[in-house]
Amino acid sequence: MTYADAPVGETCFQRAIAFAQNSPVGVGRSLYRLGTKSGFVDHGKHGAFRRALLERGLLYDESFAINEDVELSHRIWKSGSGVWLEHDLAVGYYPRKGLGALARQYYRYGAGRARTLMKHRMSLKPRQGATLALLTANMASFVGGFFWPPLWLMLMAYGAAVAAAASLGAAKRRDPCVLLAALALPVMHHAWPIGWLVGRCAKAS
Repeated sequence: MTYADAPVGETCFQRAIAFAQNSPVGVGRSLYRLGTKSGFVDHGKHGAFRRALLERGLLYDESFAINEDVELSHRIWKSGSGVWLEHDLAVGYYPRKGLGALARQYYRYGAGRARTLMKHRMSLKPRQGATLALLTANMASFVGGFFWPPLWLMLMAYGAAVAAAASLGAAKRRDPCVLLAALALPVMHHAWPIGWLVGRCAKAS
């Protein structure tokens, strides 16, 4: 059994990140973060494990510095068992306090996921592949815009979409601090795929 993540914030920026990490705009359909209902999920954190699983050797791979929970969840499913998310049991989580720390966190998340995928010959999920597509599109728009300025409209559209998501979140939560999610979301969207690409290339070399 695993518990839903419940990001909370003490500072203004932490509350903005908490919104981003609990929003489909920030994490796609990451069910253990959204925690909308109980049920079996691919992965979850803060787990309570059956002793039988531990006795069968289903333990964390200590060679992983990050993403070891995802890697273990995968092996639990391969063993014929499963991962249950309990919606009513949420664990509070304090997000990073600044953009730099958030970028490093998501960069490491991406690199760790790359290692997990390569270890088990897994494919990217659609929401993960979408971040790679977004990174590619935004980079192409930024560079290409110097040669054909209309391409910058794609970047402007992305910025507008992120700003709209932050504005709606601020209105829904009645918290103007959530407007800062317009800064946090792009960091999350881009740091993860950069980390994934670096992790993938480093392992391949």
